[in-house]
Amino acid sequence: MKAVYVILTMILLSSGNLYAQNTACETIMNDGISLFNSGKYPAAKEKFEAAKKINCNNVQPWINKCNAKLTSQPQVKSAKQIECEQRFKDGKEAYDAGHYYDALVFFKKGLDDNCNNVDFQDYIDMCNMKLEKQQEIEQKNEACSKYFSDGKNAYDAGDYTIAKSNFQSGLASNCNNANFQQCIALCDNRIACQNATLSVTPTEIEFDASGGSKTIYITANYSWTNSSVLSWLSINKYSSSITLTCNANTSTSDRADYFTITAGSKSVRINIKQKGQATALNLTEINRLIFWNINSNSTYSWDNGDRYKGQKNSDGSRSGLGAYYWNSGTIYFGSFSNNLMDGYGICISLDGSHTNNCPNSRYYVGNWSNGQKSGKGTCYDETGKLIYYGDFSNDKPTDTYPSSGLSSYKFEIIKSNGDDFYLGETKDGSPQGQGIYIWGNGGMWYGEWKDGKRAGYGIYIFLSGSITTGYWTGDTYSSTK
Repeated sequence: MKAVYVILTMILLSSGNLYAQNTACETIMNDGISLFNSGKYPAAKEKFEAAKKINCNNVQPWINKCNAKLTSQPQVKSAKQIECEQRFKDGKEAYDAGHYYDALVFFKKGLDDNCNNVDFQDYIDMCNMKLEKQQEIEQKNEACSKYFSDGKNAYDAGDYTIAKSNFQSGLASNCNNANFQQCIALCDNRIACQNATLSVTPTEIEFDASGGSKTIYITANYSWTNSSVLSWLSINKYSSSITLTCNANTSTSDRADYFTITAGSKSVRINIKQKGQATALNLTEINRLIFWNINSNSTYSWDNGDRYKGQKNSDGSRSGLGAYYWNSGTIYFGSFSNNLMDGYGICISLDGSHTNNCPNSRYYVGNWSNGQKSGKGTCYDETGKLIYYGDFSNDKPTDTYPSSGLSSYKFEIIKSNGDDFYLGETKDGSPQGQGIYIWGNGGMWYGEWKDGKRAGYGIYIFLSGSITTGYWTGDTYSSTK
């Protein structure tokens, strides 16, 4: 009986405890579910874990649900975490924008603040590498800019060798801020230009009125060019020469032009002259003065109008130097023998009577023998142009008539000292050879000239009729050589 009572007592106590546990589980679980439904997952989890400790049923699924919600729900961050994350965000934005120094400041601040949610040291190392590279680039760009600036300044100053050296340094440094290769090429061109050599022949060219072509030869170590010329000239350019062609000059005026040949820094000027169409020498005043001088107190005069003034023999014949004026207009200054032209002299034959056998000749200067042209002689046309120089025999030329290639020699009238005149041979515009000087106030001199001055044997014929023969050197007279 007593045993039964004990058993019954134990059953009753056990039932009481089970009831109390169930009541506690129900309360805790209801609280946990209420908190869960309110989104208070940490508090709900605490309730469910408490229920699990007292062995409440179906607790683990709710714990799992809480863990799932807590995992998906943003965590509440501390102020330091937020600040560290902002340091990283600012640094990363600066880094991505290439502002590596600003990024380095942010990352160092994060490291100094002991932020451990990001490896700031790695980013600090990355910034330092970028800054070192950036510094190298800046230093290189600074050096390249200096190479270019120094080179350009030297180039602008004409120091092309120094300029080239700077540009070469830039090229060797792999600078890409300027086209250094092109700059070097420009310097090479300028250096070659400075060192250019140029030789041109001839530089003085003269054409007669008929025009023609002449060749100019060029030697240069640099490409050369030529300037343009006037319309009456044309240029054909070849590798080492120029052919200059001149049109005929139809006017009586001389004309001139020039052009330049340039190679690098060297230039040569080519002067061009062309004679105008020659006109007949105007002998009107010359003829008057000669007749006046010969007619005044002449040595001989004849009824037909011929006049002679000069030396004569004891028998009265014309012999030695003198001047003869034919009424037909022919004039002779020179040597006589036995009344005939014999020796050297000038014959001015306006009617052609004494220049026969010489077509178009109006002036003859040369040797005579017994009144005929004989030996060396020169013929000039009515304009004074030399048309023959060579030998004569029996009053006729024996060489090729007409001659050529003696354009510097002419027969000219040169006015001097107001009313004085020179009539005779010239070379390059200056009295040279046989010539007559006529003073406007009276008096004449005939003889040899050289370089524009009297130089040799001659005769002075005075208006008064007197004569003087001898040797002159300029204005200095000597009776003997």
